[in-house]
This record gives sequence, structure tokens and C-alpha cells, in this order.
Amino acid sequence: MNRDGVELSVDGGVACVTIRRPEARNALSRATIEAFVDTVHTLAARPDLRAVVVTGGDGAFIAGGDLNDLHGLETHSDGAALSDAMQAALSTLSRLTVPVAAAIDGPAIGGGVEVALACDVRFAGPTARIALRQIDLGVTTGWGGARRLLALVGRGRTLDLLWTGATLDAVSAAEVGLVEYVARAPETALTAAMRWASMIAERSPLAVSSIKALVSSLDAPQADYEALERAVFAKTWASDEHAAAVRAFVEARARRRSPGAVE
Repeated sequence: MNRDGVELSVDGGVACVTIRRPEARNALSRATIEAFVDTVHTLAARPDLRAVVVTGGDGAFIAGGDLNDLHGLETHSDGAALSDAMQAALSTLSRLTVPVAAAIDGPAIGGGVEVALACDVRFAGPTARIALRQIDLGVTTGWGGARRLLALVGRGRTLDLLWTGATLDAVSAAEVGLVEYVARAPETALTAAMRWASMIAERSPLAVSSIKALVSSLDAPQADYEALERAVFAKTWASDEHAAAVRAFVEARARRRSPGAVE
């Protein structure tokens, strides 16, 4: 799939969503936002997926919204509509039952950071430059970024990053908790993220999705969380994947203990 700057490829259950608008450092135009929204809905409707990686092409992640295209949207209702579209898309992305990784190579600016924040984990490469520069344009985050940033780095750091628009490299972003993995040259964030996604894709799909459901429910009342944990644990315990894993463990242990076995 390739539409209006959004490419979707799937291999071995791993989907890769690439924003590719090199003329604008992958900034999102109105058409690209529509294509991205449709792509996220496509992902949500595919039961065969095991992991998703979101990235940008041609040396950049996403340089926010394309102001050359968006500058004609000036009214209150225009701003609300733009916020609604991407809030909904990123909410859907964050609620996918499979793991979602952001691979940040090059600049991730403004709304581009908000896209990365909607992913479960973030990889930053040697060329990554991450900045929430909405303040430079006299606006706030509009795509759910402030709340997600707060959950990652805390109140003081969130306010500092949003007030100053400071630019972080990969190491600095990891130090404050904004990214989980730093890729070292010559590896890129994309190659590291795809390797990680391929590894996750080999795990039990039920266990992977159940873990995500549990972690996503940590803010629920204790009784509700415990009921969910009990339900998903029982479901995974009774699954074919668990039975196969236990059999493999028992058989391997028996082989190690058999006469003549070498440790």
C-alpha cells in the first residue's frame, strides 16, 4: 500500500508504516493525515498482525504537520477537526492489541513526537533529534501528546519540554525516559525496531496481547485490575501455547537428567 505519503508493508506478521514525504521531512499534510487514519484502521482490522513499526523515510521521522498545507486552516473549528482526526487515529494506534514501536531516525518534531508517544516503545537512532516545538508556533499539543508524555517522564519534565521546545538527541531522550532503546551506529532505529518486532512476533500472540491489556489497565481500580488479571491469566494458562511450552520444558528437563546427558 502506498498512498499520499503513507506506505504500509507486512512481512511475517510485522507491519511497517512509513511516512515518506521527503520534500517536507515527512511532515503531515491533510491528505497524509487522511491516509494515516485509514492505515491505522486497516491495521486494527487485520487479525494476522503480530507487531507494528511506525517510521519515516529518507532520513527523517515526522516533522510535525506540514504548515505549507495546513496554514489555510485558521478557525476554531478547523483546529478542533485537525485535533479530532489525529486524536482518534493515535488512540486507535495505541489500543492495537499487538506491540507498536516507533523507529525514530532523524528529526521528530511537534506532532511527529506525538505520533511516537502513541506507540508502546520508542527506538531512537544516532541521527534522532526529538523536540516538541508547538510552543514556537504559539500552540499546545493537540494529538494526545501532553498526557502521554506526562505518563513517561513526569510533570516537571513534561512542562519543561513543552515550555522550552528543547531538542533531545537519542541518548538525552533515553536519559529522561522518552525513548526505551538507543540504536548505535551503524545500526539505525528502524533496523533495531524491526529486529525487536520480529522477535516479539515469534512469541505467543495471546500472551503478548494479554500483557499489553494488563499494562494498559494499571490505572484501573484495584478490584477491576485484579479481575482482569485473573481472567487473562486463566485464559493464557488454558491456552494451547502454554500447554506446548510446558511440554517442551518438561521434555527438555527430562533429557538433561537422563543417563549420559551432558550439561
